[in-house]
Amino acid sequence: MERPFGVTILAVLTVVNALVSFGLAALVGVIFSWVSALVPGVFGGFLAAIAIIFSIVAVAFGFIYLLLA
Repeated sequence: MERPFGVTILAVLTVVNALVSFGLAALVGVIFSWVSALVPGVFGGFLAAIAIIFSIVAVAFGFIYLLLA
């Protein structure tokens, strides 16, 4: 029995979603780190911590999407 064409399309879209999630993690990490370097003091460190948390969450979702694909 062959795999339906719709299932193949959904798997490809899931892989694309995982790649977008990895790209988003990199983008958020770079932008927030750059902004946190411009902001002095405690608030800059807070922005860097937020960047790390968002990046970790986006990478986790990317791995979940890859497992689903």
